[in-house]
Amino acid sequence: MPIFINMIMFRNIIKNPLLHHFFELYILQGFIFIYKMELFEFDINKCIESKKILNKNEICRKIYKEECSYSRFIGNCSYLYTKLKPESYEDFYNKELSYAENNKKLKIEKRGLTYKEFYDLANKYKTLVENETDIKLELSTYFYGLVCHAIIETFNGQQKEEQIIKLLRKRGFKPHKVEGWKDARYGVDIATEGISEDFYIQIKPITFFTSKFNDTVQDRLNCCIKRKELLDIEKIETYYAIYKLYDTTGELKWLFNNNDDLLFNNQDLFSWNGDELEVTNLSKYIAKTIS
Repeated sequence: MPIFINMIMFRNIIKNPLLHHFFELYILQGFIFIYKMELFEFDINKCIESKKILNKNEICRKIYKEECSYSRFIGNCSYLYTKLKPESYEDFYNKELSYAENNKKLKIEKRGLTYKEFYDLANKYKTLVENETDIKLELSTYFYGLVCHAIIETFNGQQKEEQIIKLLRKRGFKPHKVEGWKDARYGVDIATEGISEDFYIQIKPITFFTSKFNDTVQDRLNCCIKRKELLDIEKIETYYAIYKLYDTTGELKWLFNNNDDLLFNNQDLFSWNGDELEVTNLSKYIAKTIS
């Protein structure tokens, strides 16, 4: 929203570095104009609700994945989580924005996105969706949806990985997080050294195996292809840890297989019916909390 400002307003903005995140200045024919960005305060409920709204539409999901995904700009956000050591969702959000703003000389994959970059990406997301659909949503929905993917999901993912790593160490394994190109290429989250074998672990929500959305069906197929590719190259198997998140309570539980273990192998989960990949009915497995 471009607005005309006087010199007093201009000086106040220049003097206050905190305002620099939310304004851009333009000079036209000797007059100073300002472009004011809306300031969206962090709100966990709005983040979760916005993601749900956007995920209901397959075109919205496709545009996010192909054009507006946070990971397309910085790769796996686990690097920033490890570096910034956040204690909560809001702490991670604030630290990410501050670190990005204070380290603009770094490559974007090393510093994350500034508030303005999040804001511009939300604008891009909104424009692309409106160009391809009849959907009309507030800009805030796209902004909070992006924050949910980048901040909330990364924080949750890292917490889950730490929970699994802690359990594996208790059982005598030597696990560590997988980062960089291998994580990006094969989607593996944890590499584990065992007594009889080494193996990888992918952590997935139960919805990954139950969703009927076309993009998720394709993701499952890609998951199987990449697991076989990694097995052929390194001779190391990939197992799956599956969690179930209860929306009403926020409670997190893990599925345990028939051997009372939370690691599922490929054969537990998938089978082929001709060229079609089928998924096992996971309702027969028990969901438990782990400490």
